[in-house]
Amino acid sequence: MTVHQFETTWFFAQFKPNCHRIAERNLERQGFQSFLPMQEETRRVRGKFTTFMRPLFPGYLFVAFGKAPASDPSRVRYAEEDGMSGA
Repeated sequence: MTVHQFETTWFFAQFKPNCHRIAERNLERQGFQSFLPMQEETRRVRGKFTTFMRPLFPGYLFVAFGKAPASDPSRVRYAEEDGMSGA
């Protein structure tokens, strides 16, 4: 075995506004590894401070593609054309 067999290439994938959870779930269900960096944001809501997590890059997440045929980037496009909601 060589080290190159386990290399992965990371790409940005664009998803619909406010659909990051759906996009992550659908990619995971198809066997893709994804990464969505989140940041903590504090806002004032009705006089109280509320802290929540939001995507660091709104509308985008990272998707890893390895050397295996099952992780071919064209699979994501195909799934999207089949009505994959969120990505």
